[in-house]
Amino acid sequence: MELVSKCLSESINASQVLRLIHVGLLCVQRHQEDRPTMTFVILMLGSEGKLPSPKEPGFYVGEYMQDTAKS
Repeated sequence: MELVSKCLSESINASQVLRLIHVGLLCVQRHQEDRPTMTFVILMLGSEGKLPSPKEPGFYVGEYMQDTAKS
């Protein structure tokens, strides 16, 4: 929820925001064949069904950048 602007925090649906982020992660998979088609993206956003789990992104700086700063 930290990704949502503070001015929108009272008017958003948290489950919809998390779904948007989840679908976004599916769209940036390293391999093209792992990414959903736009048709499937629209279906995922318009439904409340279970979403596939995203794989680890091809580019991730989270802990790596923190470890680099320490050394």
